[in-house]
Amino acid sequence: MPEVLVALGSNLGDSQASVERALERLDATEGFSLLAASSLHSTAPVGGPAGQGGFTNAAARVQVDSSPRQVLTTLHNIEHDFGRLRDEYWGPRTLDLDILLIEERVIQSPLLSIPHPRMSFRPFMLDPAVEIAGQWQHPKLEATLQELADRLHQGNDAILLYGGLSHDRSWHARQLARLDPRVQVALEEDDRVVLSVGQPSSIDQPRLAIFLHTPSSRLKAGFPTLTLKAGLREEALFDTRAALRCLWPDLGRDDLAG
Repeated sequence: MPEVLVALGSNLGDSQASVERALERLDATEGFSLLAASSLHSTAPVGGPAGQGGFTNAAARVQVDSSPRQVLTTLHNIEHDFGRLRDEYWGPRTLDLDILLIEERVIQSPLLSIPHPRMSFRPFMLDPAVEIAGQWQHPKLEATLQELADRLHQGNDAILLYGGLSHDRSWHARQLARLDPRVQVALEEDDRVVLSVGQPSSIDQPRLAIFLHTPSSRLKAGFPTLTLKAGLREEALFDTRAALRCLWPDLGRDDLAG
């Protein structure tokens, strides 16, 4: 039976109690067996509406006797039982359950993307996961979760922007440079743009890679990576800004508040 890595989060009501009860519920669910749970992490909200309270986050390793679609349905049912409402994008929630990994499987469908597309650069997902699954391999980025966390926290204050068309990369780089005066184009080549945040001593190991997707391009291995859809510039920029706030919380704060 496969093992599934699940992220848990809550920022409404008694969030700590909700996460603890959700872990118990996972273990009590038919076809689910809780193998390990991380400690509880207190984190600030990122990317959603202003004025939200802080989150309690955790991760769980669960053995399941279900298909990925059934696992997703079960998690949604548990969220519903905890009073989860989906009426505001990235809004406050009583309980949030996300599938991060199903061992080393890659799944892409309208309902389910595995690995979780934002897990590698979100400390509130990655740090709890590392506690209980640090040696698990990210099947797309060819690095363990521990390696990704090390690069997320210890990499250079730089952003690698690659993939896609050159004019899309240039447009995105200009928008990021407008976000905050500390963001500067440090290196521009035919297939990539590297931006520095402040004055890093090196830009060889960026803390974040942003991949502008085209069918012929391939992900570069080893970096926390945000993959963006080609052509949807404003939507992509919203995702990018939220990703940057995960790593540099005060970057462009006024611009991101809305």
